[in-house]
Amino acid sequence: MSRKLRPDRVALLISRFPAALSITNRRPLMLGVYEQIVAAGIDMPGNHVKQSLREYCGHQCYQAALVEGASRIDLTGNSAGVVTADEAAHAVQRRENRIARHQERAADRRAAKSKISASMMAPIMPPVVNKAAPISTKSSISTFEIVPVMSSTGSVPGRIGLAELKAAAARRRAMTGSP
Repeated sequence: MSRKLRPDRVALLISRFPAALSITNRRPLMLGVYEQIVAAGIDMPGNHVKQSLREYCGHQCYQAALVEGASRIDLTGNSAGVVTADEAAHAVQRRENRIARHQERAADRRAAKSKISASMMAPIMPPVVNKAAPISTKSSISTFEIVPVMSSTGSVPGRIGLAELKAAAARRRAMTGSP
């Protein structure tokens, strides 16, 4: 299940608590800030507050601000603790995972693009339709056999030469009985 990003909800939190939340200067928030926001009586359901905080705190700029010893702030902008070494290490791990996922997706996109390019560059040869003998002597309906054009080397080439074209024309004339 994917969650839909809702920047309008994050903007509502930022407008309500400008001392703590900012788009341009993301600082580590105190632990338990969710309870403070709910206690402040914001006009938003609890699950929307959680999702907005997850979005705000999951941002790469916020994660970059989580360094060991950095001051955490409450909703009024006052200091409310510090970032521990474990929290900073977790933030580093999240950033590394994000970079790895980004590089993996980019590699997948490049591979898919090169597959498409390679398939577009492959030669496309239409098959030659050879008339076969009629199914029965009582029926006037003929069957057709699809045979790929083969070069003198035995492979299906991108283009065939003049000799192969003349041989194919001779075979067609012989099968159809035309001069």
